[in-house]
Amino acid sequence: MNKHVADDKNSNLFYEYPELVSSINKSINPCNDFYEFVCSGWKHNNPIEADKTSSNQFQLISNLIEKREKEILDNRQTFHSYPPYDKMMFNLYDSCLDIANSTGTPQRVYDIESVLLFEKHVPKHLFTCNFKTFLKFVNYINPNNVFLMSEKLYLEENMAPKYLEALKEYLTKLLELLYTDDSEQLIFKKLNKKEDISRRVNSFIQVELQMAKIINETDKHYDNAYADDEYLIIQKFQNNLAGSINWVRYLQNILPQQVLLQKYPDGVANVEARISEVTLIKKFDRLAQNLSGQVLSDYMDWKLILSEVTYLDDRFLDVGFELDRVLQGSVERPAHWKECKNVLINVFPALIERVTKIESAYRFTVIPGQPFAEAMDSLNILMNQKSMLQLLDPVEVEFSSLGINGFYYPIKNVIVLTGGILQGVFFNSTTRPMYEY
Repeated sequence: MNKHVADDKNSNLFYEYPELVSSINKSINPCNDFYEFVCSGWKHNNPIEADKTSSNQFQLISNLIEKREKEILDNRQTFHSYPPYDKMMFNLYDSCLDIANSTGTPQRVYDIESVLLFEKHVPKHLFTCNFKTFLKFVNYINPNNVFLMSEKLYLEENMAPKYLEALKEYLTKLLELLYTDDSEQLIFKKLNKKEDISRRVNSFIQVELQMAKIINETDKHYDNAYADDEYLIIQKFQNNLAGSINWVRYLQNILPQQVLLQKYPDGVANVEARISEVTLIKKFDRLAQNLSGQVLSDYMDWKLILSEVTYLDDRFLDVGFELDRVLQGSVERPAHWKECKNVLINVFPALIERVTKIESAYRFTVIPGQPFAEAMDSLNILMNQKSMLQLLDPVEVEFSSLGINGFYYPIKNVIVLTGGILQGVFFNSTTRPMYEY
């Protein structure tokens, strides 16, 4: 707020806050409703947008930044970035905007085969480089979470019926669209459509419920996040903990050839990995082995489908928003340009760091007119390549200079950046001095 200092008649200093004065509603008795007395003017001057569920000073600043982002996207001639990322970014933005008008056009009809091809890239959800180990990069394997991200939403009596019904409706509507778009019936056969949809939905929810129960009953070790972690070679991990997956073949298929040749010339069977939440992985592996073949197959189909549907046309996004309405209380889907802008923010900060690492992967670039789903698959491959190539740098630690941890402190109405939570970029000698702490 703008602060003005004045002297009263007794020469005592006091502060005038015009914004606070305009916020106060003098027609309300503060003894009856102090909140409305103080805040009704502010609420009137700062209405909550329809696609938001709340608003505060942090959100107002975010809105100003978002406005500037829109100006850049609309007037890209004045934008300068790292080539080829500027062109890639704008091409991706355009292809994302294009899906709003792509419904029903043959060139944009959902290619169900792309979901199956995407299977080879799904392991990124299970496998990452461990950046917590500063002296060396190691393979880091951790279990997946449930789709709704919290096991409580599946189990708590006061919540589960509502959320499970919303999830079931979401999955059913997705399948209805997929059956419609799979005109050649490559995957979804229309002969037993109703029965197939019911079976597939029930299979997914059955597995999710069992996973939720396992997560809920497993010690989270809140007092020590690494209490249930182990360092094991891959072959021992497969033999003793998670035999339902051929981990040697798995890693050979997702690691870049450059990493396999330089880092693991003798194969990956004896490669060390950090296994996170060993007990949970054991239980999930036992669950997978006890599921029927049909249920497991249906569930794996869903894991692939759900990773792709957010890249499809507005019909799929509208169905997803209906689920989001139940989960988060949203009342209106954000403008499509905002959704596309969020895609860029999520994708490109991870790309512009260390560009020399991925020059060999430039063939996975976004080209004008490329379907959005295809473009996102290409970028996912590119980011996976970048992440895994860091296994070749045993003592280098990277931090993005594009994000700073902070939080909104409502009591003081300020945004707080404290030394204790500053990102590693502030202590990184490879970063430009302007970013140094």
